Amino acid sequence: METFVVYNENKVVNRRNDDLAESNLVYPIGKGYHQVAQLDKSWVLKYLRLELGRGVKDIHNKYVVRIKNDMLVYNCDGKYWLIKKNND
Repeated sequence: METFVVYNENKVVNRRNDDLAESNLVYPIGKGYHQVAQLDKSWVLKYLRLELGRGVKDIHNKYVVRIKNDMLVYNCDGKYWLIKKNND
């Protein structure tokens, strides 16, 4: 595994596992996050490759990755969601 970016704000650490992007945030909906909007897969993959490298082919299922201006993107069974931390 290769760690490529550390974000201190929410302590989300993106990493690469072979050709999949993942982070230390898994199953986010049960951990204080909610889905804001569903995202188009081709759009997500375009920015994933631009920001994290051409060798990355997808986001590992159930993981969150931070891309494009600190957006949190969640892959849930092949559907991609913009997620946001719940307001306390």
